[in-house]
Amino acid sequence: LPLAWLVSGAGMRLGSGEEQAENNPLLVSTGRRRGHGAGQGQGLRVSAGVAPSMVFLAAVVLINVISSVGPLELGLLTNSFTGNVDTSQVFAPGLHFVGIGGRFILFPSKQVTITFTDQSGVQADSGPISTRTGEDVNQPESGGQPIQICLSLQYRLPNTKALGTVYTSFGSTFHQRYTLIARNTISNVAQTFTPFDFWTKRAELSEAMLRAVQTSLQHQGLVEVTQLQIMRIDFPQQYEDMITNIQLQVQEKSVKEYQQRVLAVLNNFEVLRATNEATITVVRSRAVQAATVLQNQAHASALVMFQSAKANATEHVARTLEFTESQVIGYLRLKALSSHPSNRTVVGLKGPFASQ
Repeated sequence: LPLAWLVSGAGMRLGSGEEQAENNPLLVSTGRRRGHGAGQGQGLRVSAGVAPSMVFLAAVVLINVISSVGPLELGLLTNSFTGNVDTSQVFAPGLHFVGIGGRFILFPSKQVTITFTDQSGVQADSGPISTRTGEDVNQPESGGQPIQICLSLQYRLPNTKALGTVYTSFGSTFHQRYTLIARNTISNVAQTFTPFDFWTKRAELSEAMLRAVQTSLQHQGLVEVTQLQIMRIDFPQQYEDMITNIQLQVQEKSVKEYQQRVLAVLNNFEVLRATNEATITVVRSRAVQAATVLQNQAHASALVMFQSAKANATEHVARTLEFTESQVIGYLRLKALSSHPSNRTVVGLKGPFASQ
């Protein structure tokens, strides 16, 4: 169509020039004087006008048959005239020949985030997930507690023919469908955990949600879920206050138990100290006893040795001086009297206090 328009336009310009020459005598005479040379020049002017049009036409055609895929995108080829989509081939980033009427339906090749939150300033795909926990051990008849879960997860679209299946199944609303599938899956997983598990088993809860979302989105949406982050879990205020009070009581109980353990350690320390002091006293008493026994034995041995030496000396004196037994006794008596400490000892009187 552009080529026919350009050719017809050049013909119109040529025809209009001849009509002007016929209507203007000056132009006719000028053309006759120039003769055949003027005809050749007019032909050259027509050729010069068609050449730029052909270049422009070629540029337009190239623009219409070449399209690009961005560096963080994947593409499926569709035809604007027929509406057909080629789901058998996934185009990588770069320039591609698409033919006349061809264009790309673009998909993200990077990880895409689904966010469930009501936090201000955060671009969320949906509000918090409203669901219930599993059965509460403290209130079995309640059937669990209502909660709201704020979390985010990341998924990656396939870069194979499976992307065509994704488009065939969900069209351009695949992200909204994945958001709905993830919401339902998270709600189901939350109902398998008790309220206390959301405090005491947070890591197990997050891992269970990740595995469940990976399975459901892979099975239903052919995408790979790579990560999941729990941002906030909200219970009803009354229940949170009750749990807070219970936890405070548990902590107080733990504090008292630790205090009792400290007292038990201190008491054990006192018992050990008293035991050690008693042991030290017993050891010291035994040492004093042993020392006393050794001292007494030494004194006794010394006394025996001294008496034995005195007896030997007395025997030696008696033998040397040839004393009789009565003389030896008298000698010992005088020896004893000489060593007596009193200076009022009376010797040789039968009644020292009798009057004369």
